Amino acid sequence: MKEKIKNKKGFIRLLEVVVASMLLLGLLNWMSEEVYTPSFELKTNPIYKGISIIDLMHNSRVLETLLENYDLQSIDSEITYLLPVRTPHKIEVTYASEFKIKELNGENLEKNYGITYNFPTSVDKNSIFLSEETKPLERNVLWNSYEIIFSIRNNRTSNLVKENITLLNIPIIIDNGNILSNDSFAFFIKNEEVPMSVDNLKSLNGKWNNVSANITFQIPFLKAGESVLSYLFYSDNTTIFNNSQNYQELTNKKNENYVKILKLTSKKSSRGDVLFKTKLNSYEEKKILLQYSLNTKKSNTYSNIITINNTGVRINLTENNVKEGTLPLYTSLPTTTTYSISRIIPLKQNLAEIKIYLWYI
Repeated sequence: MKEKIKNKKGFIRLLEVVVASMLLLGLLNWMSEEVYTPSFELKTNPIYKGISIIDLMHNSRVLETLLENYDLQSIDSEITYLLPVRTPHKIEVTYASEFKIKELNGENLEKNYGITYNFPTSVDKNSIFLSEETKPLERNVLWNSYEIIFSIRNNRTSNLVKENITLLNIPIIIDNGNILSNDSFAFFIKNEEVPMSVDNLKSLNGKWNNVSANITFQIPFLKAGESVLSYLFYSDNTTIFNNSQNYQELTNKKNENYVKILKLTSKKSSRGDVLFKTKLNSYEEKKILLQYSLNTKKSNTYSNIITINNTGVRINLTENNVKEGTLPLYTSLPTTTTYSISRIIPLKQNLAEIKIYLWYI
């Protein structure tokens, strides 16, 4: 009897070992397919992985958030984490934003018009494309703007509401041989334009490409202890942008010590003048589609439009917030075979088409 029980226990242990071995082999097989040998799957079903990743990020709302922040670096990190190892990839994103233009004087005219648009910092400057319905429009883009970025912190124990702050003797530099356009200043806080004024403009070299100015801007609302980024934009004299109608007489000014202000950087801006030609009939309103891409290397050529006339029309932009942005690790495609997956993602104020290229090594 004892011998039978001993044999039975030995059989059970042997069965446990066999089952454990089968489970381990199954796990190793799954890991090898999912993690270590992506090449076969890419060859036999090249879009499966990309679609699964886009769906996963889309369903969790992670993709929308990163696209709305133009943060391709973080998108790239998420995709790298979700893809099997040894699967290089490249992402490209094209954004589409709509604006309206309406004829006001009852005339039938074909003219050049223009808008000033805040593109993401990492925009492909050769990718700007305009169309009405499916018809491409002649267009040109002038990159003639600069930006100074500030960090503003409310060190007070109470909230700030519509407080006017003056920055004294801000250096304004134009580095391309042109001169400053005095009417081109615009101030943004939390990505939204705020009331501002400019005074005490002084040329430091007599040529108006090296200038100092006092800039007063209004803080709409800032919580106690809160910090925000702010942007001062200005352009050279080739710009079509004239913001003088938005300059305001701001009173009860506080000096910059009222809050803690730190100048972070001064640089050429991705804010651009977009010039285009279209025909408008009497009182006609058209929708114009503006498209631009990130992490691409387009070879588009623009027309030679350099002047515009917005008289007699009203142009309404759907959005024109300040846009930062980052670029991913992979910015070029290899010469080997690649597979691509794309998906259009609706965002709060525009659309984005994300394209993922996959290849194997």
